[in-house]
Amino acid sequence: RRDGAAQPLGGLPMTIIAADKDLALSKVDPPELMKSTLVKPDKPIANARTARRAVYLLSVDAGELSEIASGGVQKAIRVSPSEVRVTVDLDDNVPCRFGPHDQKLALAPSTLITSNDEQVKALVARIDRVANSTPAARAEAMRSLVFSHIRKKSLGVGFASAADVARTKEGDCSEHGVLLAAMLRADGIPSRVVSGLVYVDEFLGAEGVFGYHMWTQGLFEDADGTARWVDLDATLGPLAVCDATHIALVNSFLDDDNGMNSMVSLAGLLGRLKIKVEEIK
Repeated sequence: RRDGAAQPLGGLPMTIIAADKDLALSKVDPPELMKSTLVKPDKPIANARTARRAVYLLSVDAGELSEIASGGVQKAIRVSPSEVRVTVDLDDNVPCRFGPHDQKLALAPSTLITSNDEQVKALVARIDRVANSTPAARAEAMRSLVFSHIRKKSLGVGFASAADVARTKEGDCSEHGVLLAAMLRADGIPSRVVSGLVYVDEFLGAEGVFGYHMWTQGLFEDADGTARWVDLDATLGPLAVCDATHIALVNSFLDDDNGMNSMVSLAGLLGRLKIKVEEIK
């Protein structure tokens, strides 16, 4: 039976249901909920996977649009309370100002980013450190390994820890993201995850849409010691580049104190966010 009226979750109606044990433990259809969160831009994007620069206007019809992540290859500038212009330029990676506290969080294990787990460490040990001598090269090798290690690409997994994913070899973008972040930390490379959107030509029967997505960032130093965040999407397969249709909304270290809280603002965007494609190259 249903109790009370429907409540909004962002722009989506949500009805609370009082369930018995059988209903509570029954199988659900996660893709159906995910389909309702897809964002249709004002025009389709051709050759999305090779896009290196894009400009978008993000907006909501009513209320204030929450802060949008800025840094790395992405720059977010507020136009009005309800609008933010986002530029993603793969050839313009802004240096990172990284304090000791953030450095600690980006390297420390947590409940989700279990970089101290033995199975996670065993995966890192499979990387040829001689052939992949630089941190960036090792990170790319790990990204490819995560893609092949997660054999069952499933939307039915909740939000599993890296330790769980290493063993079950199952999950969606969040599982790819946390496992890669944990492997990077286990190798001494600072990491965090990104919650945002990515453009897909077709998903769950919808064509030309942005879907909510998660990927990983690693922190790497140039020859002169300048640190920069680099996007790594383990769901894309070998040799793929994290293209300019990846729009970061929130960055998180997924630490135990504030990790999940940092992504709460995403809930208010579901069903409300609009995207205008102003430039794509």
